[in-house]
Amino acid sequence: MLRSLVGSEMCIRDRLRDLRTAILRDAEDIANKYLRQNSTSNYAVLYIASEKLIDLVDEIDNLRQDCL
Repeated sequence: MLRSLVGSEMCIRDRLRDLRTAILRDAEDIANKYLRQNSTSNYAVLYIASEKLIDLVDEIDNLRQDCL
């Protein structure tokens, strides 16, 4: 039982890390495509279509801040 719990926690941690990487990559891609100094706003929107995914994003430390 304990072994499966540890394995599950490692799996969750790995998935959150993968989600963080994907979101940061997408945010950088959006910034490179759509943000132009002195031409556009300094901010863009990364739309996440699922409330469950947004809840996961909120669990990742400093992710929203790192996207700025």
